[in-house]
Amino acid sequence: MIGLALGVVLALAAVVYVVRPLLAAPVLPDEDGVEAAAETLIGRYRQAAVATTPTCARCGPRPEPDAAYCSSCGARLGA
Repeated sequence: MIGLALGVVLALAAVVYVVRPLLAAPVLPDEDGVEAAAETLIGRYRQAAVATTPTCARCGPRPEPDAAYCSSCGARLGA
């Protein structure tokens, strides 16, 4: 009888040990919060991409990240 009671107590303790962190997990933001965070990250990515993209004065941004000359007109690319 003592073994059964001890087993029940240990089983309940195990359930509490597993379930308690799940109940204390942070709540996810609503859809508007997720969309705002995504827009912020996309904006940062675009700024970084524009800052590292070589640009031709005549043709605009070039797809070659390490080019020294424009692949369309041959002009030297600005920094």
